[in-house]
Amino acid sequence: MYDETLSEENDVSSGQNKRLVEAAPSRDDVRKSVKQGVKADVLVADMAQRIVDGQLAPSSLLASENELSQQYSMSRPHVRQALQRLAAAGLIETRHGLGSCVNPKRAWNLFDPMLLHAFVQSGNLAAIATELVELRRMVEVECCRLAAGNIRRDELHDLEMWLTRMEAALDNSEVMAQADVRFHDVIIAASRNRFLQGIMSYLAELLTQVRTLTMQTGGLTGRRRAQTHHQMIYDVLVAGDANAAEDAMRAHMKQLEEDMTQALLVIADSN
Repeated sequence: MYDETLSEENDVSSGQNKRLVEAAPSRDDVRKSVKQGVKADVLVADMAQRIVDGQLAPSSLLASENELSQQYSMSRPHVRQALQRLAAAGLIETRHGLGSCVNPKRAWNLFDPMLLHAFVQSGNLAAIATELVELRRMVEVECCRLAAGNIRRDELHDLEMWLTRMEAALDNSEVMAQADVRFHDVIIAASRNRFLQGIMSYLAELLTQVRTLTMQTGGLTGRRRAQTHHQMIYDVLVAGDANAAEDAMRAHMKQLEEDMTQALLVIADSN
């Protein structure tokens, strides 16, 4: 009796394992799924770029799911997934019975990294540069004021380290830009305000690109000017002077705005 029961249990277990094996996707299925996912990313990036560049105007209809499936050689479920990603960024809206329609610019989610990347790739930073500087001024001036009262010794040490690295990288705009971002990240973290930190984290990629751009076009003179402001900010944070910290960051933002304006003029002249 025991043996028969055990045998039956083994048969059941064997059947379950067989069904699991049969249900498991093959390597070819996995490769196909990954390939389709990559194509979906290509569709998202391509559509986002065309919308940002103005090739697809607001209120214009996208091709149907069937047409996009054929154009990008991908399945309709993956096309649908790509369209959902574009909709999440506010670039399009899917209307029942009509298809997907391009949204007006006011509906775009500029905090979306994918959308910010499209702006960088398009060379159309001028369209959002002024607003970006305005946002940085509103957020970072307050962050610096708060940081003056909250910053720890280890964070001051980190600031000094990034300040030194920027000084050593004055001849390398890309390396200096990366150190610049980290310098400001320390100040934002020292504000101890998670909402302000969250806002700036969304902009990390774009801010790095913009810093590199302004440092390249501003040349060594522009980078030394920025470094002078960084040193002033560091000094007042060491002193723990909130009012002076606010003034120092505001002056830095003014310098950034001037450098950004100059950089955009250089880009316009080169085009």
